[in-house]
Amino acid sequence: MSFRRWLAVVALFLAAAFCGILAGLLHFAGSGLDRTMEIAARAPTRSLAEVMTTDGTAWVKVRLEVSSGTVPLTCAGQSCLLVEVEEFQTRLEDIRSGGTWTRRPFERSIRSERKVVSFDLVDGPTRLTIRDALGVKFWPDLLQERHSTVEETGGLGPAAGPVPVGRPGSGPGAGHGPVPGQGQAVEDGEGSGAAVGMGGRRVESFLPDGTEAWALGSFRSGTPHVLDSGMFVLTSLGPERFGKTVHAGLSRVGAVQGWCAAGAVLFPLLALVLILKRR
Repeated sequence: MSFRRWLAVVALFLAAAFCGILAGLLHFAGSGLDRTMEIAARAPTRSLAEVMTTDGTAWVKVRLEVSSGTVPLTCAGQSCLLVEVEEFQTRLEDIRSGGTWTRRPFERSIRSERKVVSFDLVDGPTRLTIRDALGVKFWPDLLQERHSTVEETGGLGPAAGPVPVGRPGSGPGAGHGPVPGQGQAVEDGEGSGAAVGMGGRRVESFLPDGTEAWALGSFRSGTPHVLDSGMFVLTSLGPERFGKTVHAGLSRVGAVQGWCAAGAVLFPLLALVLILKRR
């Protein structure tokens, strides 16, 4: 068997392994979402005062406020409970295709940071403090975003200026298309595989103090706990809209998982055909 055919066989087996691993990861992620949706559909709606004295899983309409004595985070000129910052760098990289070198922009995440302060669930005069956000899932629809460009000056520098986004209902990292900065333009031509910086962008996701939200969790003896799926959910969606949103997400995950599972079976079969095929 020729070298090219062996190379194709190896590539097919590697592709099958990748598809199998990805299908397994998607199954794990989908099972968590599926379990969360089941719990959300059965959970009753209660006030915060009720869950302080009644054990069980419940939906609670609350306002999120920074706990007394806690220094709030600052984002977009206002007090916040949570700030997530991710920086992306766009670089021109030499790619050899068809015997010629071309330069194309590629965007990579180079920094990710998340900060959360202790906060209260507030419903009228009743307050419940969450001091540790471990296990708390801030659903993307609850967060606001601000985008800014970053110039290339021997590395990522400070933001060149905000691009007004600041809209609720958009998840972290939305709109990850390449956004060139103010760096030097480079013409296509021959190269040696070197990368040239073009700049980048910064995505800041934040949760302002005083945001209205729905909490879905397990409450025991007036203490919040994660659900059986391993998360305590905070979302701007009500119980009905949350179920529809999660169901749509599960449908997308299931479709991708199906394609990955098919690839994990098909690629080895194609490799076997190449091995058995006569020259």
